[in-house]
This record gives sequence, C-alpha cells and structure tokens, in this order.
Amino acid sequence: MQEFLMKWRGILKPLHRAGLAAVHARIATDTFDQSFINPKSKAGKTPLMEAYHSVMDRQREIKKTGYRDCEVDFDFEVSIMPHGRNIYGIIYTERGSWRDLFMDQPEISDFSYWDNSDRPSEITARQWRHRYKVWDALLLRGPDAIPAMRGLSAQCTTESFYVEADDIVAAIKPHEVRVRNLARSAVMDADMKRRMARLSEAEVKSRVFETFFDVEKWLKSPDGNAALQAKIKELEIILPKKLTKDMLLEKRPTPDEPDSPTPS
Repeated sequence: MQEFLMKWRGILKPLHRAGLAAVHARIATDTFDQSFINPKSKAGKTPLMEAYHSVMDRQREIKKTGYRDCEVDFDFEVSIMPHGRNIYGIIYTERGSWRDLFMDQPEISDFSYWDNSDRPSEITARQWRHRYKVWDALLLRGPDAIPAMRGLSAQCTTESFYVEADDIVAAIKPHEVRVRNLARSAVMDADMKRRMARLSEAEVKSRVFETFFDVEKWLKSPDGNAALQAKIKELEIILPKKLTKDMLLEKRPTPDEPDSPTPS
C-alpha cells in the first residue's frame, strides 16, 4: 500500500503543478486584462501577487469553513480500510479527472455501492448484496460513523505546494482566448447593469439570477452576438498579444498614469 501511495503521489505532483499554474495564470491575466477596460478596479495591483494571494486566501477559506471552491481545491485524500483479505478505500477530491485517473490504476478496482438508485446492469444482485455487506461492516465499525475514523487517512498532495512564476506564465491562455473571455465578460456586465438599473430596489435582489440568465440568452441573439464581436475587435487591438513575467510583476497604473506595455 505504501509503495502504491508513493507512486500515486508521484503521478499527482505534475498534475498538481499544472493545475495550480493554470489557476494562477487565469487570475493574473484577468487582473492585467481587466485593467484595460476598468482601470480603477485594478489600479495599483500587481497581477502575479494578486494571483498568489487570491489562491492562498481561498484555500485557507476552504479549510476554515468547509465550503467548496473547486477551482483552487487540489486536495486528494484516501481513507484506507482493511477488511478480510482486501483493502478498501474512499477517495476525497474535487477534481473529477484525478478521480478517474486513480480508478484507472492497475492496483485499483471499483467497489462502489449506493442505495438511492438501481445497481449497475453489469453487477449481479448477489454481487451488489455482497458490496452492501462489506461497506456496512466497514462503516459501522469504530467510535464514529465516518470513513476517516474507520482506518488510515493518506494525504496525496502537498498543501503548501508552490508554483514558480515561469510555470504560471507558460500556462497563460492564447491571446484570442483572453480577448474572447474578456469581451464576453465586458458585454455581459454592461447588459446586466442596464437591466438591473430598470428594476426597483426591491426587485434587484430577487431577480439577480433571472436577469443573469436573460443576459446569457441575449448574448446568443443576433444583437448580443453583434455586441460581442464588436468588443472582440476592440480588445484585439488593445490587449498585448504576449504577457511576460515582468509585465505581471508590475503594478497596474492608476487611470491618470500612462499605461504600461504597448500592445504588440
């Protein structure tokens, strides 16, 4: 089991690094790019530092409150429970692709059981009853009715894993993706504000989600698509095609200061 866990941790490490780099890159580029359409909101902020602080704060909040935040949650924990001649386990992770990869390992076989819907067609009734009996025995044993108290818990990712700035820069999305994402955000935000301005103060809170879905629907209409394409053309010229580490380590200027890097 120890040998397998060490192998699995080795598999996860580069995936963890890539995932962290991607989320840091998204936040850093959002900070940088948003400063071109809303300078006041990002004035004085350093994109790379904003990314580091945002991820750390959100991960700390997960530990503190238990609330889900899948984008920054890279935990992977296995509760290991011996029973008879076999070893059973339950995995905890917010990353579906990691879960699938774990189940694809040659040492692992699926032994799932649930009672809120029908059993899988490929599992016989006898096999399904056996699974029930095993999990019933496993989860009723011990002082508390939680899997973590039934056996050993193994953490498979490092909580304090640090991602280098060069890895973050390498994970930045292509210029056309950044342009489209920012254009979509800007157009939707503008239309959302227009619609909300027509509502009374009492209606604002109760109709936020309804209004948001109306905006999404409008964006797919000819008028919405035209507004999106116009914003894309505008931002294609404004946004720098390539972002460097130095650019992301510079504070974004205040509206009355000259902007940093010239679009290229």
